[in-house]
Parts: sequence; C-alpha cells; structure tokens
Amino acid sequence: MNRPSTQGLLLPVGVALAVLLAGPGLDLPGQAHDGPMRGSVAALLGGALHGQEGEQLLVIARELAGSWASGSERGVTARLVSGRVSLHLEGKVTVNIPTRQAVAVLRDYLRAYDSGAVELARVALVEGSSDRGFAEFHWVARRSGTSQALNRTVFLGLQRESGQWMVSEVRVFP
Repeated sequence: MNRPSTQGLLLPVGVALAVLLAGPGLDLPGQAHDGPMRGSVAALLGGALHGQEGEQLLVIARELAGSWASGSERGVTARLVSGRVSLHLEGKVTVNIPTRQAVAVLRDYLRAYDSGAVELARVALVEGSSDRGFAEFHWVARRSGTSQALNRTVFLGLQRESGQWMVSEVRVFP
C-alpha cells in the first residue's frame, strides 16, 4: 500500500511554525502585549482583509479573542447570532441549536477554565463574500482546579447580521 508523501507539506508547515513562533515581531497594529491577548501574526492576516467589512471583522475578532481569554462568557455570548448556532467543543458536537441554549453551553464551557491567553492566528472574509468571515486563535488555559496548561485552537464562524459581525459557529479543538 502506497502512503502519501508528507515531504511537500513539511516546508509550508515549517514556515508557518516559524512565523507563529516569531510572535511579537509580527504584531497587529495597536496590539498591546500586556494582558491575556498576546501579539499575533500580521502576515497571516494581511491580504485576506479588505475594506470596512474586513476592518470591522478584525476589531470584532480581537474583542472576541480577548473575551474568550478572560473567560468573559457575556463578551462571547453577546455576539451570538439570533436563531441557531453550531457548537463543536472538544468532541461534543451540537449543531444548529437555539441561541439561548448555545449561551448556556458556552457559559458552562468557559466557566470550567481559568483565564488564559490567546494568540490571534487568522482572521479573514470567506472568499467571494463580504458578509461571512472567520477568526482562528490559539488558546492556552487551565481547567479550574488543575495546574496543567491546555492548548486549544478556537475557530469562530462569523456572519453579518443587522450590520454587525456575529458568531454563528464555535469550534474548539484539542
């Protein structure tokens, strides 16, 4: 049985890892280094965001990442779309649940962790769309009552609703 070669993948992964590890040298403009949100990688954000929609998306992504890092369930859940939300929290998949239920699930999830730190990795508009986008960040936190730091990747699907960017999907991956 022939296995696919990973050789062609190693260079891009290595370059991405080097860029991510560079950290503060590639900050977003105006990004502070103190507090729960660390510097992020402008090179991964650069060409994907254009115009006012992209700028607003970046502002909202920063706010959401900061709220997530501090465990501010209100900051996160206040941005959920009206109607239905999809959640995928470390293996638990809840698709298209009412917003009220998503608020409760996210509240309980975030309360299980102490405040942590996030690093915004990517923010972009969905190609060909000005009203759909996403944000991805790396989150380091501890479960309440433990000392072990856990690393997670958080993906937020965003869409414009009544002129504002709102969260329609939350995925947390170990």
